[in-house]
Amino acid sequence: MNTLYQLIIIAFVVFSSTTVHCEFLITDVQTTDITPFGFSVIWQTSEPATPGIAIFSDPQGLTEVTDNFEIIPFPLSGTHPETSNDNSEVKARAKALGLMKIQVHGCLPETTCYYKVFAHHENDIASWPENDFHMITTSKENAFISHSKQLFINFIDETNTFNTLGALIIASYSNTLCPVTAYAGDGTQSNEAYINLNHFFNLQGTNWTPQGTKEIQLSIKGIKSEPIDHPVVVDFSNHFFVSSMDSIDIYLSEAHLPGDIDNNGMIDINDAIIILNMLSGMTAGNASSQADINGDGIIAMEDLIYILNYIYQSIEKVNDAFWTDEHNTPIAELKINCIDRLIRLNAEIPPEKVLKSYHFILTYDATKIEIVNVIPSPDAVFPSEIINQVKGELTLMGSSPVGITGLATISLIDIEIKGIASGEMPFEITVERFENQESDAFLPKTHHLSIKVGPCEPRIYHSADYSPKDYEISLSELLRVIQIYNYRSGAYHCDENSEDGYRPGVGINYYCRYHTSDYSHKILHPGKTIEYVQPDWIIDIDELLRAIQIYNVQSTPQYDVDLSSEDGFKVIMGKFNDEH
Repeated sequence: MNTLYQLIIIAFVVFSSTTVHCEFLITDVQTTDITPFGFSVIWQTSEPATPGIAIFSDPQGLTEVTDNFEIIPFPLSGTHPETSNDNSEVKARAKALGLMKIQVHGCLPETTCYYKVFAHHENDIASWPENDFHMITTSKENAFISHSKQLFINFIDETNTFNTLGALIIASYSNTLCPVTAYAGDGTQSNEAYINLNHFFNLQGTNWTPQGTKEIQLSIKGIKSEPIDHPVVVDFSNHFFVSSMDSIDIYLSEAHLPGDIDNNGMIDINDAIIILNMLSGMTAGNASSQADINGDGIIAMEDLIYILNYIYQSIEKVNDAFWTDEHNTPIAELKINCIDRLIRLNAEIPPEKVLKSYHFILTYDATKIEIVNVIPSPDAVFPSEIINQVKGELTLMGSSPVGITGLATISLIDIEIKGIASGEMPFEITVERFENQESDAFLPKTHHLSIKVGPCEPRIYHSADYSPKDYEISLSELLRVIQIYNYRSGAYHCDENSEDGYRPGVGINYYCRYHTSDYSHKILHPGKTIEYVQPDWIIDIDELLRAIQIYNVQSTPQYDVDLSSEDGFKVIMGKFNDEH
């Protein structure tokens, strides 16, 4: 027998009969979610595992104090009413992915302790740090935050390739104490996640109070083989809000357009310049990149000609009616929920043509979306006149004796819309007239807008409105607020195991949002100096009276959200619009 063949057979037999034992490892350990009353630790394990932690009061690890704290492996907030995903499913998925997170409750503000984390996999135990302990200092007391901001993350997988349940989302900003984290599917559907930016603290240990726009870095683990990095620009208002939420979409399977070399979503002159530089040798080209349009493995002149022809044909196509978003970016598809979004109808006038009048009919599914407002576009050359507006249809006309000469693009109307029921629908354009005169019509090609309406959760409810959440405060719910007020001067703290999420009296758990009966307000008692009282984990008489005022409203429902008011709500009378 051939010697080489014999060696191959021997090696195969030896390898097949040998059990390979991979080392069980802990990597990527981070301290996260530091608050005055606790912290979390996240890490990755090489196998499915159960997390653990040991806490010490000294850096040498001589005095263990773990039993003084509440330790929560795989901490979660709650379940989503419209999905079968419960806490056990999210935890099981996170465990299978090796995405460990453990939460420690019961600390005191500005207190230092030392910890070592563990992970158990079958008969193996791994720990970190290996030879010493990691120090953590809790932040200072919570302060009032004028704008509590949350991120609602929607993972979009058009190819149904990825399982997002149990993925770990890590949000970070350079000037904050540590990242904040959440699991996908925690209180949401499996392809969604909430990140509460209110949990950020600055480097001095006090609440992070940003102003203007900030770029938050998201890192998502557990969906792809490598973490997904996704920056998000968030606007922080100086005005008081009970809470506001930014909704963002993260696409998991994006199909790039051949020829879109810079991956900006379109083929343009920049792509032609890039491929020209490749051909001239000024920059290196990868034959498998978007520059190899015909897929022959070579970046050649044919690829450049394709791009130039594409650009030329795009320039020639000048007679369209199309939609853009609030930033004037053309859109063919829009994903919305219950938050108002602006869309703009535009039309193009061909070269050597003069537009003097137009007539458009816009149709939509009124069971899926609502038109909140219709206003002339800020840069409209001559304004549109709304001649008919009924549910499901909007008719607009415009005219000018002088007219507009092409080649030109005009904005016709701005429409504010919001979703009222989940589903998908087209926003259709019908052009009845687009002309200089009757004998000279040049109707544009219409591009309908596909609108996907997502769930409108989470709605904003008063903290006293919890069983059920229905925009009404019942007698039993009001009595709960009175119970808090009557117990030790109105003091309360967080208790995720109670029905309303709170417990009367002073406690150690303040790792939640203030009760909405505990809000920033002025005191106007006779003979007392006017003060401006911030939320302080105490419900006073004025705040109790506000809850009683809502309860006394003789209508169904009793209140609605009004972020301009002191407590973020308003009492309402008459018919209630169930769109929030």
